[in-house]
Formats: sequence, C-alpha cells, structure tokens
Amino acid sequence: MNAFYNKKKFYSIIFNLLLKTFPIKEKNKICRIIWQRTADHSFKKYKGPINAAIHGYPVEISNGYTYPVTSRSYKTFNNPLLELANLTAEIKKTPICIVDIGSAVGDTALFLIANADKQIDKIYCIDGDSEFFNYLIHNVKNIKKINPLKALLSDGDRQKEAALIRIHLGTASAQGELLEDAITLDGLLLDSNARVSQIDLIKVDVDGFDGKVLAGSTKILMKFKPTIIFEWHPVLYNNTKNDIHRPFQILQENGYSKFVWFDKYGNFSHFDNTHSREDTERMAQVCMNGRHEFDWHYDVIAIHKETELPLVKLAEMQYAKNKRSMF
Repeated sequence: MNAFYNKKKFYSIIFNLLLKTFPIKEKNKICRIIWQRTADHSFKKYKGPINAAIHGYPVEISNGYTYPVTSRSYKTFNNPLLELANLTAEIKKTPICIVDIGSAVGDTALFLIANADKQIDKIYCIDGDSEFFNYLIHNVKNIKKINPLKALLSDGDRQKEAALIRIHLGTASAQGELLEDAITLDGLLLDSNARVSQIDLIKVDVDGFDGKVLAGSTKILMKFKPTIIFEWHPVLYNNTKNDIHRPFQILQENGYSKFVWFDKYGNFSHFDNTHSREDTERMAQVCMNGRHEFDWHYDVIAIHKETELPLVKLAEMQYAKNKRSMF
C-alpha cells in the first residue's frame, strides 16, 4: 500500500512539473526533446492515478490524461462551448442548466464553473466509462452545481451498444467487443427519477455516437429547445459505424435550422443554414484523408429556429477569448 502511494506521489510530482515547465519546451529543440522524453517515460512507466489541478480545482486523474496539456497547447480550446453558455444565459436572462454528455473526469464542467459560474445553475455530467466516472465523482464532490450521472447513451432504451474502450488516455469510444446496456437521454433525464425540469444547453462529445445520442433526445429537443454543441468527427463516426449526417438530420427534424462550425482548436470556421449533404461529405473526406491535418474534426453549434441567439457574436467569441481560466 505504501509503495502504491509513494509511486502515486512521485508521478504526481513529475506530471505537475511537466505542466509547470510546459511554456519553456517550445524555446528550443533541446528543451522540447527533454520535456517530451520525460513525459513519454513517465506515462509509459505508470498509468495509475495522480493528483493535479484543473482550472484551479484539485483533481485526481490518470497519469498522462490529455486535457491539462491540450488546454495549455491551444488557447482557444473549448471557447465555443464557453461562449455558447454565456450567450444562452444572456438570452434566457437567468442561470442555465447544462447537460455535459461525455464528461470524462469532469474537466469540461470545471472549465465552465471556473469561467462562467454566475451564468450556471446546474450541470448534469454524464459518462458511461467506469474509470472516468470514478474520477468524476471524486473531482466534483464538493461542487453543488455539478450532478454526476453514470450512463451509456444511445437512440433507444434497453438496447445494447458496444462497450466503451480507451482509444487514448483522454477519451473512451464505443468500439469494444462486449455489449453494455444503453439508455436514451430522454429516458435518463425525463422518464427516470431525475425528472429534470429545465435544460438550456447540451454538450455532446461521445466519439462518433453524437448522432445516436441526439436521436435519443428528441423529447428534450422538442420540449426545451436547448442550444446544442456536438463533436463532428468523421473518423470516429466511421470507426463506430455511425452516419455523419445523422446529427444534422435529427436536429433539423426537431426545428434546428442554424449551425455554426468551429475547428477542433475552437476557432470559428463558417455558418451553415442548409446542411448540404454534398458539402458535408467533402468536409468529411478532408477529415478522413488526414492530409490537411492529423485528427481533423469540428465542433458544431446548433440553434433552434425559435431561438434568437446572436450568431455573429457567437462566432466572435469575445467573452470566451477573455476567459479567466485557460487550464
């Protein structure tokens, strides 16, 4: 037992030292090599839990969990979500209820609380991966606004879906050989004991299952007309045998007519009010080919036709660009 805690403490020190020295690694080639080799050696030798901080909150995560490095690498990372939360609260004129699907260890919820606490009433954090969920419960246990729920979501209740497997330390995808019980978001939040009375914003990041999750949320979409942000990642849609058009189809069928696209770093890309299948397939080909940039994908914001949210202001992201906490 002591050996485990000593190892955890040692690799926690290494991980946090890597984060602290992150800015100097780009100064020259030697710094980059030393930093990267130290990181690679540490993550290879130990894959257990460590103590760190995310957006000022003490957390426990697995050694090498990607969010702390990603958020330091890209200043615009998650900006579209933050701007959407701020503008949704602005038009609602009241603190909002957010559903964070694919919440992993709680980093996105902590990001929102750190940067938009006054705009938020409650965040429901949903994840189906047992390891992530255990970290999630630990990391948000003292934050009353965050409510963790363990569930594997799909487009039908009482059906089986592929088990979540780790495709890297920062994410889990439904590509396993075993099957697990799944539930719809409607079933989880409306038809169960949760009985959620208001949903204003839904964030979906489930590695290719986004269309299925939205298809299981139609009661919520019709009843609350929440603003939506989902990941559009054609490679993962292909790997999980899901349709790249399905998220748009489901949303359009439920009254969503305005789409705003952002690249994987959080930079504005373009507006889309028509969802051309031909253009979408071209964009998917760029992502699938991997020649434009490795792991290229998008985050897409969808707005209901009855929601008057300022799209240009959303694209400009002035609130998010001035966020208090980057990581």
